[in-house]
Parts: sequence; C-alpha cells; structure tokens
Amino acid sequence: MENVKNESSKCLEGAISFIKPTNMLKHLYKLIWNKKRQNSLLLLEIFISFMVVFILFSFVVYYYDNYRRPYGFEFENVLSISFLKNTIYSDTASTTTADSLTCETLRKRLKAIPGIVELTFSSVNIPYAFSNNTGEYEYKKVKAKANYYDAEDSYPNVMGIKLLEGRWFSKDDDAAKDKPIVITQSLKEKLFNSETAIGKLLWEGQIVGVINDIRDKDDFNEIESGLFRRLNLADNSILRILVRVEPGSKKVIENRIYQALSDDQLITNAEMEFLSIKKARKNKVKLIPMVLMLIVSTFLIINVSLGLFGVLWYNISQRRAEIGLRRAIGASEMSVTRQLIAEALIMATLALILGSFFAIQFPLLHIFDLPASTYLIALSLAIIFIYLLVTLCALYPGRQAATIHPAVALHED
Repeated sequence: MENVKNESSKCLEGAISFIKPTNMLKHLYKLIWNKKRQNSLLLLEIFISFMVVFILFSFVVYYYDNYRRPYGFEFENVLSISFLKNTIYSDTASTTTADSLTCETLRKRLKAIPGIVELTFSSVNIPYAFSNNTGEYEYKKVKAKANYYDAEDSYPNVMGIKLLEGRWFSKDDDAAKDKPIVITQSLKEKLFNSETAIGKLLWEGQIVGVINDIRDKDDFNEIESGLFRRLNLADNSILRILVRVEPGSKKVIENRIYQALSDDQLITNAEMEFLSIKKARKNKVKLIPMVLMLIVSTFLIINVSLGLFGVLWYNISQRRAEIGLRRAIGASEMSVTRQLIAEALIMATLALILGSFFAIQFPLLHIFDLPASTYLIALSLAIIFIYLLVTLCALYPGRQAATIHPAVALHED
C-alpha cells in the first residue's frame, strides 16, 4: 500500500509539472534517469540503429550524387570496335607498331558505309571498358592523379565533348615542338587552381585545351580527372575504333561494318558493341556490391527495429501501475501517449548525441574517403530516420498502455 501511495504522489507531481514545457522536460528526464539501468539497453539499440543507418545513407547519398551528375559526353549511338587477333594489331610483344596506312584504309572503308556519321581511333580505355590507364602529374609541387587517354583529332566530334578553354588537337600539331595535351576541368582546378592552364607544360607535353569533366566508368562512379594525348597510329599496337552512327540504324549498322571489315581479310575476329550496352554491363558489376550492402543493412535495421519495439514494449509494460495512477488522477489517454513517446524521443536524443560524435569522426579521419558534404547530409537523414523510427516504435505500445483502466492497473499491482 505504501508503494501505491509513493507512485501516486510521484504521478501527481508529474501531472502538475506538465503545465510548463520546461518542467515537463525536466520531469521526463528525471523519470529516464531514475530508470537508467532499464533504459541502457534501449539507448544501445538506438545508437546501433543510428550508426547502421548513417553508414547506409552515406553511401546512398554518395552514389545518388554521382548518378545525377552529367556524363560530359554522348555515348548513345556510339559503337566500339575492338580487334582480338588480326593482321594489323596484335597483343603479343612481337608486334610493336601499327600500320598507319592500313588504319587509313580502314577509316575510308568505314566512312563509306551508309549510316556512319564519324569515327575515331582511340586507346583501349574507351568509356565503360574494363581498362584504366592512370598517372600522376605535378605542377609546382602540386600533384594530382588522372586517367590518361590517347585520342585522335576527330575524338570530340564522335564523343560530343565540349571545349571550355583553348582547342583540341589538329594537324597543326604535327610539327609542334612539345606534344599537345588536353586536360579536364577537374585536373585543371587541382593543378592550377584559378590560373590559366593553356600553355603550361607537364611531363606529358604542353596543354592546349581544357574540356568538361567526363564520367566514363559507370553511372555511380565519381568524376575523375582526365588527360588526353594525341594518338599516333604508328606508336600504338592495340587500338579501338569508336563509330558514331545515325539514330535508328543500330540494327543494320553492325552487319554492314562487319562485312566491310571482313573484305579481303583486312582484319579478323572483330568485336563490336555499343557503348550503351557496355554501360549497362558496367553498372551491373557496380550494383552487385551495392545491392548486397543494401540487403545486409536493411536486415540489420529490421532486426534493430524489432529489438527497439520489444524493449519499448517491455519498459512500458513494467509501468502499468504508474500509468494507471496517472489515469486515475485525470490524465487523458492522449497525454499519457504523448508522455511515453516524449520519453522515447528524449532517450533517442541522448543516443543521437553520442552517435553524432562518432559520425563526425568519419570525415575527419577520412573513413571511406567520401566528401564531407556527403557525411553531413547522411547525418541529417539518419537523425530524421531515427526520430521517425523511435516514434513509430513507441506509438503503438504507448497507445495500448494509455487504454489501461486505472482499477485494472492498481489491481494487478
């Protein structure tokens, strides 16, 4: 009987204190502190949920930010032609040069095919290929990594690349003292900041132009810096041909090209594939680990949510006498429900303060090496998600507890 009186006095004090919001918060915090041992498991559950959600949102924001960025070139209606084994090119060490005259014969033969707009020879690391050529470049002790490509004078016309400064390669560069190179905007900003890049010398040659950034790995890869060198057909043993075709001619153009290349056994074993198909294949490879990570994270979130729901249900069920007394002194079902949800949100806030401390360390310690803005957006989304999750998990147990009849609760106690 003495316990019932104590509970009654505590609840009466709590009901009076709810008149002012500040007193309400103090009262709720006091209730949580008095049951810190029981609430410790709940705080741990919320903390784990937050960290899992924060990491998941970090990658989701990162990949979405990359996905929405422009490609920087036009891959539709572009066909790539590769040579695995032929009389001109070879992957073996015995063949070190390409017959540039035969390349010109190929060029003329392909251009004569109806439906072909333009073509260009290129190095093997064409867009969406499983091949990369990377190097490190330095200017005044500033270093930056970039992908480098070998491309012809006609490359921008085929790929739809736009010049921002200077020019692309041309026949005027045949007699140039320094080899001409073209860099992307991101490489220009890394090496030269606000300075002009035109005329600057790198160990590859002299910069003659700056183009827009290109995203040619997959839909989810971040923009990487690039450097283009002028292709010399006589110095390259392994090449690719990029062919821009007229829209709507995809179905017939491959047969025409294959027939033209097979005449007189000029080449053998030619492989042709549109860049759009290459992109779809590259995206599938990138999506596999992303989907696996999403499945694992979703499984963890569901399990943690169920655990959170169970802990809240248990904690509330242990307070039937307290809730019954509050109802006996005139508290409405809505006010009891609001109190229980508010307590859960306060505990969520305490867990989020701790979780945010650890989350802030990610950009500072370069964990996963993602942009700092990505972590900040993910942090905000994770906080909102946890508040919604805790509210939903506390809503049903709170409403069920609020419907307890005072006499039943006191009788059970």
